[in-house]
Amino acid sequence: MFVRDLRAGPLALATPMGVQLLDELIARIVRAEDLRMPTPSELSSAGIDRQAVLGNFLAAQVIHLERGWDNSPEEEARIWSRLERDLFPIPN
Repeated sequence: MFVRDLRAGPLALATPMGVQLLDELIARIVRAEDLRMPTPSELSSAGIDRQAVLGNFLAAQVIHLERGWDNSPEEEARIWSRLERDLFPIPN
């Protein structure tokens, strides 16, 4: 699991449940296991992060598609890295 400190930016995650759900969704994308939108019940488990999780999920799909469906073990880390760099810039 790639747990990150995502507290800055417009799609920042505020709770561990939001990070955990996004991590599970990214793993599903990379495994091409389930590409559907998260269900309302899945999103409700993220509490206040539900909108941020949904936005990040959509961004993760775009990032993954840019690489042509790379299903390598490094792909999850690459997606998290892009999300952090592009969506969660931490001010200096």
